[in-house]
Amino acid sequence: MVGCHIAHDCVIRDGVIMANLATLAGHVEVEDDAVFGGFVALHQFSRVGRTVMVAAGTKLPRDAPPYSLVGGDPPRFVGLNRVGLKRIGMSPDTKKAIRRAYRLIFAKGVRLEQGLIRAESEFGEVPEVRHTIDFIRGSRRGIIRE
Repeated sequence: MVGCHIAHDCVIRDGVIMANLATLAGHVEVEDDAVFGGFVALHQFSRVGRTVMVAAGTKLPRDAPPYSLVGGDPPRFVGLNRVGLKRIGMSPDTKKAIRRAYRLIFAKGVRLEQGLIRAESEFGEVPEVRHTIDFIRGSRRGIIRE
């Protein structure tokens, strides 16, 4: 759409939608089927996971984990991108596994790595959960959380 900017050395996968004036700084990585609302700005070296929806006007200084809806000021993990998951035809069982895995990962009073270990032990056989865990562990800038 009009006025979008993609800076140097960005990697953008298939099915990505960028609304008006969405801006990606250098070295940003965007996975498949991500959607950016208008006036979204991503910090350099940040990453956006599969099927993420970034709400309009959000400034994203950290990584947005796969299958999530993020937005606000400061940005936060709002929940799963249910519309996006429906669009890609994700099964109800897979959606349920991802939702439960995120509850373990972001449980109050639990360190992130402990949550990842718990999610991995319970749902690690689900490819989408495995991808989410690997994405979070691979983050260099930190991830958007609740």
